[in-house]
Amino acid sequence: MILYVTLALCFLPLLAGIVFSAVKVPSFKLSYSVWAVGAGFAALVPIIVIQFVIRRFFNFSPASLAAVFLSALLFNGLIEEGAKALFLFLLPVKAVPISAFTASALIAGTALGSFEALVYCIAGTHYSPLRLITAVVLHALCSGLSGIFVWTLKNGKARKAAFVSALFCHGLYNFFASFGGFVWWFSIAVLLFAAVRLRYYYTDLKRE
Repeated sequence: MILYVTLALCFLPLLAGIVFSAVKVPSFKLSYSVWAVGAGFAALVPIIVIQFVIRRFFNFSPASLAAVFLSALLFNGLIEEGAKALFLFLLPVKAVPISAFTASALIAGTALGSFEALVYCIAGTHYSPLRLITAVVLHALCSGLSGIFVWTLKNGKARKAAFVSALFCHGLYNFFASFGGFVWWFSIAVLLFAAVRLRYYYTDLKRE
């Protein structure tokens, strides 16, 4: 019973995102959510493989504060956001308005984050519920930023800075979230910054 409750709670944000998009985004179709969830789950495969290979065969173990920061940028920023962006390229783009594609990208990130939260819960990882929730939000926001990059690239107006924002926001979040106490709250500031950047790029495209 506990497993089923955990499963439901972990995927509640995903369900909420799909329902919200279907109701509030006029150009959004439920078929987009199927592709988006598939892209989010599929991105987990290269992420897990690449991270495992680097840690296993290159003996990557950060021994200083700077190394911890660079490790967060590599493993959580470049690898995870790169994989998500790669699979977002598989979603229909040119025939989809920016509003619907951004919603799809957010759903893809939420799917990945929800599954990751489930894995942590089943594995007994000692993360607080707040940490798990913020991690799902992070995946969604960064995926939204990567989605802006993918949509603009395929429509001839590439916003490369959106992807760079996703990369650094993800890395910075994990860096600060790895600490306890007062420093951890900087990870929340990173979430707010990511939300502001996503809104900026989205509204700028909507004005064009």
